[in-house]
Parts: sequence; C-alpha cells; structure tokens
Amino acid sequence: MFSMKIHYAGKFKDHDERRYVNGLVAYVDGFDMDEFSVHELNDVMDALGYVNEEEVIYYHYLIPGTDLEFGLRALGNDVDVQGLARYTKDNKLIKVYCEHDVSKLLIHLIPTVRSTVVIEELPSETPIPSPSKIKSP
Repeated sequence: MFSMKIHYAGKFKDHDERRYVNGLVAYVDGFDMDEFSVHELNDVMDALGYVNEEEVIYYHYLIPGTDLEFGLRALGNDVDVQGLARYTKDNKLIKVYCEHDVSKLLIHLIPTVRSTVVIEELPSETPIPSPSKIKSP
C-alpha cells in the first residue's frame, strides 16, 4: 500500500529551476500497487472535481529523493506504472504532478522502455524476373 501527494490545477515554470506553481494539493491514501492503474488516478481526479471529458491530463511522478528538474517520470500507461512500482516498495508517499491540456515536459516523448534493435544481413535471394521475361506455357 502507498499514498500519493497529488499536485494539480497548476503548471510547471522553468526559470532558474523547475517549480510547480498556482496549484492545489490532495493527499490520497490506500493505493494497492498490485491493482493500481492510470484509470484509478483518473477516478481520483474525477472525485476531486477536476476532470473535464475534453481535457487531457498528463501525469508525472517524482522519483523519491530527486528534484523536479531530473526526477520526473511519465505516468500514462501500464509500462509507466511498472516503473513506479519499483519505488513504492521503499517509499510510501509518491508525489504526482498533473499538467492540464498541454505538457511542457518532454518526458512523455521519451520511450519508457529501452528497446533493442538487431540488424542482420539477410542472404541475397534470387531476383524475381520481370513480367516481360516470363514466358507462358
């Protein structure tokens, strides 16, 4: 079980250092990591009265012990939730930051899983003759 400190209705400002300004804060207890999903976070935002069907909300969690400049990670899909899971074992309070409509952060554009590409040279195949060189029986 873990709790969240949700920062919402504000926005990120980057001057000397990244800050979240003009927002509200809600503490929500009782999340079970085995059942947690982004849909559950949407339900929390709905209960807070902040969900608009036409509005996109970008969720970011802060890696415990880091700052807003380097420790924010996307929280938008199941792979992101799996990344969050590794921090809930030792940290019972996770900070979540919401951006509404537009994200100023590029973390949603960074792949959440590392992929490996293997390039192999394929054996050359016999070329397919052009239709003009094929004779009918």
